[in-house]
Amino acid sequence: TPDEVVSYIVRTAHASLQNDFGLPLGLADTTTWAAFAKSKKLAVPNGVDPKAPFVQVLDPALGTGTFLLRVIELIHETMQGEFKKQGLDEEVARKAWVSYVRKDLLPRINGFELMMAPYIVSHLRLGLALQETGFTFTKSDRLRVFLTNTLEILTPSQLSFIGAHVAEEAKEADRVKQEAAISVIVGNPPYEREPAESAGNHKGGWVRRGWDKWRDGRPLLEDFAEPTRNAGRGGDLKNIYNLYVYFWRWAMWRVFDARKAPGIVSFITASSYLRGPGFSGMREEMRHAVERVFIFDLEGDLLGTRKTENIFNITIPVCVGSMVLPTAPDRAAAAASSYKRITGTREEKLKAADASRKFSDVAWNAAPHGWLDVLMAGGAATTPASYDTWPAATDVFPWQHSGAQFKRTWPIECDVDALERRWEALLAAPAAKRAELFRESRDRKVSGTYPALEPDGERMPSLQSLSKTAAAPAVRRLGFRSFDRQHCFADTRVGDYLRPVLWNVESERQVFITSLLANLIGTGPAATA
Repeated sequence: TPDEVVSYIVRTAHASLQNDFGLPLGLADTTTWAAFAKSKKLAVPNGVDPKAPFVQVLDPALGTGTFLLRVIELIHETMQGEFKKQGLDEEVARKAWVSYVRKDLLPRINGFELMMAPYIVSHLRLGLALQETGFTFTKSDRLRVFLTNTLEILTPSQLSFIGAHVAEEAKEADRVKQEAAISVIVGNPPYEREPAESAGNHKGGWVRRGWDKWRDGRPLLEDFAEPTRNAGRGGDLKNIYNLYVYFWRWAMWRVFDARKAPGIVSFITASSYLRGPGFSGMREEMRHAVERVFIFDLEGDLLGTRKTENIFNITIPVCVGSMVLPTAPDRAAAAASSYKRITGTREEKLKAADASRKFSDVAWNAAPHGWLDVLMAGGAATTPASYDTWPAATDVFPWQHSGAQFKRTWPIECDVDALERRWEALLAAPAAKRAELFRESRDRKVSGTYPALEPDGERMPSLQSLSKTAAAPAVRRLGFRSFDRQHCFADTRVGDYLRPVLWNVESERQVFITSLLANLIGTGPAATA
């Protein structure tokens, strides 16, 4: 992660702790939970030691330690300023710093890393950084960096298969995951999309699978999925099965949900959750969880219609999302959401990130406040005639549906005779060859039987069972692409997702409008009727 972005995330969290939470030393502050709770007129959460410091930091996807390195640098910078205020000379300040690191820094800084190589590198980087400040490690000192999978909790049977020393390390990592009073989570979790159907072979751990020690096994991810499903957008949920989404949900649970406590979560991730219809439940849960949401949009889409430079060497856009809850949560009120799009070259974007030391340094625009609304806003002040005030196409035309998807091209053709020849060639092939010619997919096999397009039609016999002289299916016109009118077989056996409802509402009175409903639209027509 570029240093400038790391600096933005760490410094804004630091400043928010000072300004919003009333902790003068920010990330360096050692105020206890008891004192913090008293100042905010809160109860100390169950399971939290009142003598434990409120500010405890975690990077759940540590990598080579870049975020915690910046946290340590900022804490050192803050404490040196504090020692100077106290009038300590250089030698006394050095001793005070060593004592502070041992007693108040090492116990509060945590990191999880899944891969061995970055885990080792992070130890080296963080250890050397502390040594450069004048701290010397003893045998009893340790960095709280753990080799573990953030999204998994080891069972007793799993612990029994590993060595005693490793098992103790794993137990401590699991204790931090479940019990430590973590109040600040920062980082850059991995982005990796998974199939929605990979229920038994996924990377979401108990966030996706559920865990009997939390909410009777109900998966945390359901909190993102249920509102989307209830809003009639269940078909879009396939997009939330992504590692970065699992990390977001885990971090929100860890800081805000597990103990209904104040805190900060700030991640740089893919930005698909800002506007994607499948992420509307995620946006609702974010608005429920905190008082303020800040979206620092760095863009960087190299595949879409409006290409912008990316700060990483990747093709998908990214943003920094920061969630801030200084007091007890009020789930009845939606969080105030602020948005800023950062445009320009990579260098200009990094400069803008580096220049922002606190949230008030950014000229934010207010994002819509509806529970399911996008977490975006226009770049300029809105007026009654501005684009931002126009109703969405999905509000004007409230019934939407995905288009027909054959998942193979041979049932589509501008020449009807060619379609019929293909059908004859398929049935003329030996039974063992039909599957290959057909181009089987997960959802369509030549041996399968499938419902008819008509709501009252009989189930269709398998293609494997048809004789060589079986009649070809009915041929219908198809708008294959804008202004590309083709013919196709109107038969559910030859297409994975033919969307029968579309065929059944088609008539001379029906007009179909095709448009992008979630992605940005480029120069040119916005819709085809």
